[in-house]
Amino acid sequence: MNFYFIYTHSYVYESINLLYSLSLAKFRIHSSERFVRARRPSQPWSVLWRRVTKPCAKTAHPALSVSEDRKQVRHTDKLQEVSENPKRFDRVPNILAKESFSSGRCYWEVEVGEKIEWNLGIVRQSINRKGKFTVCPANGFWTLGLKASGQYLAYTSPVTHLALDHRTKRVGVFLDYSEGRVSFYCAESGAHIYTFDDKFTDRLHPFFSPGRLHGGKNLDGCCWLGRRLTR
Repeated sequence: MNFYFIYTHSYVYESINLLYSLSLAKFRIHSSERFVRARRPSQPWSVLWRRVTKPCAKTAHPALSVSEDRKQVRHTDKLQEVSENPKRFDRVPNILAKESFSSGRCYWEVEVGEKIEWNLGIVRQSINRKGKFTVCPANGFWTLGLKASGQYLAYTSPVTHLALDHRTKRVGVFLDYSEGRVSFYCAESGAHIYTFDDKFTDRLHPFFSPGRLHGGKNLDGCCWLGRRLTR
Protein backbone atom coordinates (compact mmCIF):
# COMPACT_ATOMS: atom_id res chain seq x y z
CA MET A 1 0.00 0.00 0.00
CA ASN A 2 1.54 3.32 -1.05
CA PHE A 3 0.95 6.91 -0.03
CA TYR A 4 1.56 9.53 -2.70
CA PHE A 5 1.67 13.11 -1.40
CA ILE A 6 1.37 15.73 -4.10
CA TYR A 7 1.78 19.49 -4.35
CA THR A 8 1.32 21.43 -7.58
CA HIS A 9 3.08 24.44 -9.03
CA SER A 10 1.24 27.75 -9.11
CA TYR A 11 0.71 27.46 -12.86
CA VAL A 12 -1.49 24.45 -12.26
CA TYR A 13 -3.64 26.69 -10.11
CA GLU A 14 -3.71 29.21 -12.97
CA SER A 15 -5.23 26.50 -15.16
CA ILE A 16 -7.70 25.63 -12.43
CA ASN A 17 -8.64 29.28 -11.97
CA LEU A 18 -9.98 29.41 -15.52
CA LEU A 19 -12.95 27.52 -14.15
CA TYR A 20 -14.08 30.61 -12.24
CA SER A 21 -16.23 31.42 -15.26
CA LEU A 22 -18.50 28.66 -13.99
CA SER A 23 -20.79 29.05 -11.00
CA LEU A 24 -19.14 28.75 -7.60
CA ALA A 25 -20.78 25.39 -6.96
CA LYS A 26 -19.59 24.00 -10.28
CA PHE A 27 -16.15 25.47 -9.72
CA ARG A 28 -15.80 23.64 -6.44
CA ILE A 29 -16.56 20.32 -8.08
CA HIS A 30 -14.69 20.74 -11.34
CA SER A 31 -11.61 22.35 -9.82
CA SER A 32 -11.22 19.34 -7.54
CA GLU A 33 -11.63 16.95 -10.46
CA ARG A 34 -9.20 18.95 -12.58
CA PHE A 35 -6.73 18.88 -9.71
CA VAL A 36 -6.97 15.11 -9.57
CA ARG A 37 -6.55 14.71 -13.31
CA ALA A 38 -3.60 17.13 -13.33
CA ARG A 39 -1.40 14.41 -11.90
CA ARG A 40 -1.44 12.53 -15.21
CA PRO A 41 1.45 13.39 -17.56
CA SER A 42 -0.96 13.45 -20.53
CA GLN A 43 -2.54 16.67 -19.22
CA PRO A 44 -1.54 19.98 -20.91
CA TRP A 45 0.34 21.30 -17.88
CA SER A 46 3.12 20.11 -15.63
CA VAL A 47 2.81 18.90 -12.08
CA LEU A 48 5.42 18.49 -9.39
CA TRP A 49 5.16 15.37 -7.27
CA ARG A 50 7.46 15.31 -4.29
CA ARG A 51 7.68 13.67 -0.91
CA VAL A 52 5.83 16.01 1.40
CA THR A 53 5.68 13.98 4.56
CA LYS A 54 6.34 10.68 6.25
CA PRO A 55 4.35 8.69 8.77
CA CYS A 56 4.78 10.04 12.28
CA ALA A 57 5.93 7.08 14.38
CA LYS A 58 5.10 8.93 17.59
CA THR A 59 1.40 8.76 16.69
CA ALA A 60 1.35 5.08 15.65
CA HIS A 61 -0.66 2.55 17.62
CA PRO A 62 1.68 -0.08 19.18
CA ALA A 63 0.44 -2.71 16.70
CA LEU A 64 1.74 -0.65 13.77
CA SER A 65 5.36 -1.09 12.77
CA VAL A 66 7.14 1.79 11.00
CA SER A 67 10.20 0.86 8.90
CA GLU A 68 13.63 2.33 9.68
CA ASP A 69 13.54 4.54 6.58
CA ARG A 70 10.09 5.77 7.69
CA LYS A 71 8.58 4.92 4.33
CA GLN A 72 6.54 1.87 5.28
CA VAL A 73 3.94 1.10 7.93
CA ARG A 74 2.79 -2.45 8.63
CA HIS A 75 0.10 -3.89 10.88
CA THR A 76 1.72 -6.61 13.01
CA ASP A 77 0.15 -9.42 15.02
CA LYS A 78 1.75 -8.26 18.26
CA LEU A 79 2.23 -4.99 20.12
CA GLN A 80 5.55 -3.19 19.65
CA GLU A 81 7.55 -1.83 22.57
CA VAL A 82 7.00 1.90 22.19
CA SER A 83 7.21 4.91 24.45
CA GLU A 84 3.97 6.32 25.80
CA ASN A 85 3.17 9.86 24.73
CA PRO A 86 0.02 11.98 24.33
CA LYS A 87 0.25 11.87 20.54
CA ARG A 88 0.01 8.07 20.28
CA PHE A 89 -3.22 6.16 19.55
CA ASP A 90 -3.64 3.50 22.23
CA ARG A 91 -6.85 1.61 21.32
CA VAL A 92 -7.23 1.64 17.53
CA PRO A 93 -4.46 0.93 14.94
CA ASN A 94 -4.24 4.47 13.55
CA ILE A 95 -1.35 6.66 12.46
CA LEU A 96 -1.02 10.27 11.32
CA ALA A 97 1.28 11.82 8.77
CA LYS A 98 3.97 14.14 10.09
CA GLU A 99 2.91 16.96 7.74
CA SER A 100 0.02 19.19 8.76
CA PHE A 101 -2.00 21.84 6.92
CA SER A 102 -3.65 25.06 8.04
CA SER A 103 -4.26 26.73 4.68
CA GLY A 104 -4.27 26.18 0.92
CA ARG A 105 -5.00 23.10 -1.17
CA CYS A 106 -3.27 19.77 -1.31
CA TYR A 107 -3.80 16.35 -2.82
CA TRP A 108 -2.43 12.93 -1.97
CA GLU A 109 -3.14 9.33 -2.85
CA VAL A 110 -3.28 6.15 -0.82
CA GLU A 111 -2.75 2.83 -2.55
CA VAL A 112 -5.00 0.45 -0.63
CA GLY A 113 -4.47 -2.43 -3.04
CA GLU A 114 -6.25 -5.61 -2.01
CA LYS A 115 -6.79 -4.65 1.63
CA ILE A 116 -10.20 -5.73 2.88
CA GLU A 117 -10.52 -3.06 5.56
CA TRP A 118 -9.11 0.45 5.95
CA ASN A 119 -10.01 4.02 6.89
CA LEU A 120 -8.28 7.15 5.61
CA GLY A 121 -8.69 10.88 5.21
CA ILE A 122 -7.91 14.00 7.21
CA VAL A 123 -8.17 14.74 10.94
CA ARG A 124 -7.80 17.65 13.34
CA GLN A 125 -4.48 17.85 15.12
CA SER A 126 -6.35 18.04 18.43
CA ILE A 127 -8.35 14.80 18.04
CA ASN A 128 -8.69 12.40 20.95
CA ARG A 129 -6.13 9.61 20.58
CA LYS A 130 -6.80 7.70 23.78
CA GLY A 131 -9.49 5.15 24.52
CA LYS A 132 -12.65 4.77 22.46
CA PHE A 133 -14.03 7.52 20.26
CA THR A 134 -16.46 7.91 17.38
CA VAL A 135 -14.96 8.69 13.98
CA CYS A 136 -17.05 11.56 12.60
CA PRO A 137 -16.65 15.22 11.60
CA ALA A 138 -17.93 16.47 14.97
CA ASN A 139 -14.93 14.75 16.58
CA GLY A 140 -12.46 16.03 13.99
CA PHE A 141 -12.42 13.12 11.50
CA TRP A 142 -13.26 13.50 7.79
CA THR A 143 -12.61 9.99 6.54
CA LEU A 144 -13.65 7.31 4.08
CA GLY A 145 -13.35 3.59 4.68
CA LEU A 146 -13.91 0.04 3.52
CA LYS A 147 -15.31 -2.65 5.83
CA ALA A 148 -14.45 -6.34 5.55
CA SER A 149 -18.02 -6.90 4.35
CA GLY A 150 -17.11 -4.98 1.18
CA GLN A 151 -19.16 -1.91 2.13
CA TYR A 152 -17.64 1.54 1.53
CA LEU A 153 -18.53 4.17 4.13
CA ALA A 154 -18.17 7.90 4.58
CA TYR A 155 -17.79 8.39 8.32
CA THR A 156 -20.50 10.97 8.80
CA SER A 157 -22.93 10.79 11.74
CA PRO A 158 -24.69 8.48 11.10
CA VAL A 159 -22.40 6.83 8.56
CA THR A 160 -23.14 7.20 4.85
CA HIS A 161 -23.16 3.97 2.84
CA LEU A 162 -21.53 4.38 -0.56
CA ALA A 163 -22.06 2.39 -3.75
CA LEU A 164 -18.95 2.17 -5.95
CA ASP A 165 -19.03 0.69 -9.44
CA HIS A 166 -15.88 -1.29 -8.73
CA ARG A 167 -13.36 -1.81 -5.96
CA THR A 168 -10.77 0.94 -5.93
CA LYS A 169 -7.13 0.13 -5.27
CA ARG A 170 -5.98 3.73 -4.96
CA VAL A 171 -7.83 6.56 -3.25
CA GLY A 172 -7.14 10.24 -3.95
CA VAL A 173 -7.82 12.84 -1.25
CA PHE A 174 -8.21 16.51 -2.16
CA LEU A 175 -8.20 19.08 0.67
CA ASP A 176 -9.26 22.69 0.17
CA TYR A 177 -8.73 24.18 3.62
CA SER A 178 -10.24 27.63 3.02
CA GLU A 179 -13.38 26.15 1.45
CA GLY A 180 -13.72 23.56 4.22
CA ARG A 181 -13.84 20.76 1.69
CA VAL A 182 -12.39 17.25 1.63
CA SER A 183 -13.08 15.18 -1.49
CA PHE A 184 -12.28 11.54 -2.17
CA TYR A 185 -11.70 10.03 -5.61
CA CYS A 186 -10.98 6.72 -7.26
CA ALA A 187 -7.48 7.66 -8.37
CA GLU A 188 -7.39 5.09 -11.18
CA SER A 189 -10.36 6.63 -12.99
CA GLY A 190 -10.65 10.08 -11.38
CA ALA A 191 -14.27 9.30 -10.43
CA HIS A 192 -15.60 11.25 -7.46
CA ILE A 193 -16.53 9.13 -4.42
CA TYR A 194 -17.60 11.53 -1.66
CA THR A 195 -17.11 15.11 -0.41
CA PHE A 196 -17.28 16.52 3.11
CA ASP A 197 -18.14 20.21 3.53
CA ASP A 198 -17.24 21.79 6.86
CA LYS A 199 -15.30 24.66 8.44
CA PHE A 200 -11.71 24.09 9.52
CA THR A 201 -10.09 26.02 12.36
CA ASP A 202 -7.38 23.62 13.54
CA ARG A 203 -4.32 22.21 11.81
CA LEU A 204 -5.12 19.05 9.85
CA HIS A 205 -3.11 15.86 9.37
CA PRO A 206 -3.48 13.06 6.80
CA PHE A 207 -4.81 10.01 8.64
CA PHE A 208 -4.75 6.29 7.99
CA SER A 209 -5.98 3.17 9.74
CA PRO A 210 -5.14 -0.21 8.16
CA GLY A 211 -8.06 -1.88 9.92
CA ARG A 212 -8.17 -5.12 11.87
CA LEU A 213 -6.12 -8.18 10.98
CA HIS A 214 -9.08 -10.46 10.16
CA GLY A 215 -7.11 -13.64 10.70
CA GLY A 216 -4.15 -12.45 8.66
CA LYS A 217 -6.20 -11.44 5.61
CA ASN A 218 -5.50 -7.74 6.11
CA LEU A 219 -1.75 -7.65 6.74
CA ASP A 220 -0.67 -5.55 3.73
CA GLY A 221 1.76 -2.75 4.57
CA CYS A 222 1.75 0.81 3.32
CA CYS A 223 4.45 3.33 2.50
CA TRP A 224 4.75 7.04 1.77
CA LEU A 225 6.31 7.70 -1.63
CA GLY A 226 6.83 10.67 -3.90
CA ARG A 227 8.06 11.27 -7.42
CA ARG A 228 8.35 14.06 -9.95
CA LEU A 229 6.25 14.06 -13.12
CA THR A 230 6.64 16.70 -15.82
CA ARG A 231 5.08 17.04 -19.22
